[in-house]
Amino acid sequence: LERITEFLDPPTHASLASIVHLNLSRNELWDLPPLTALSGLRHLDLSRNWFAALPPSIVDLGGTLRTLDVSHNMLRSSQAALLIAGSD
Repeated sequence: LERITEFLDPPTHASLASIVHLNLSRNELWDLPPLTALSGLRHLDLSRNWFAALPPSIVDLGGTLRTLDVSHNMLRSSQAALLIAGSD
């Protein structure tokens, strides 16, 4: 998570806006930093990590995301698991 946070630091924001596909699969992640710098992101792969709920930073994408792969995480197959963590 620390390396992802460093990657998303403000000095590199301009170049991050051009990223359309981001594959963070198989990284043992359980949380994500804010994703506001990824304004062009359309496809996000979070498969095979340790998410128990959708990370709140997914909301940062402002509805631009077209595909989200969260397969093979620890999400429960209930409606409650589909709620974004931290949103009430």
